[in-house]
Amino acid sequence: MWPACVTAQGGAGDAGSGGAADGGSGVVPPCGDGPCAKDEYCDYAYQSCGAYVADVQEDYAGCHPRPTSCNTTVVHPACGCDGQRYPSPCEAYAAGVDLDRQGCASPGPEWFACGPLFCRRHAELCHIEAGDVGDWTWNCVGPTAMCAADPVCDCLVKLPCYEPSFLPSCKDDGQGGIVWLCAF
Repeated sequence: MWPACVTAQGGAGDAGSGGAADGGSGVVPPCGDGPCAKDEYCDYAYQSCGAYVADVQEDYAGCHPRPTSCNTTVVHPACGCDGQRYPSPCEAYAAGVDLDRQGCASPGPEWFACGPLFCRRHAELCHIEAGDVGDWTWNCVGPTAMCAADPVCDCLVKLPCYEPSFLPSCKDDGQGGIVWLCAF
């Protein structure tokens, strides 16, 4: 999960969901039953920016309050549906922009893509939990102490996924970018 963002209503919002954007086309896809208010962002299914996603049983979207402040000490660059890169998912949501799972330009060689996010090479793993109804999550996490002695991918595929019915897999790009995927 991402650090909580403070919303105008005073509550905390999960910064790991999406926000509203136009994908650079100038046309904002509807969010659920209609457009979001100016102080909200749209959470599109699969961080798809409102685009059709094949094999999705539900194309859900919902409006959420925009964060009014973000933890600026936590930096995990995130790609917005407007084609811009933001310092964090919370910063994108504060701008009213959903995250784009298709990615954007890398912030530099020390980062690698993790869906709509960037993780630090040699310091973090990209952990993906892939659900079947739009509930994918991407997280940059520190390596587990359980895998310190083994080659990381050999170890990760032995660890259970958060969802017991998911099967783990791992990919190492050979440059310090490791993706641990849990999916059906």
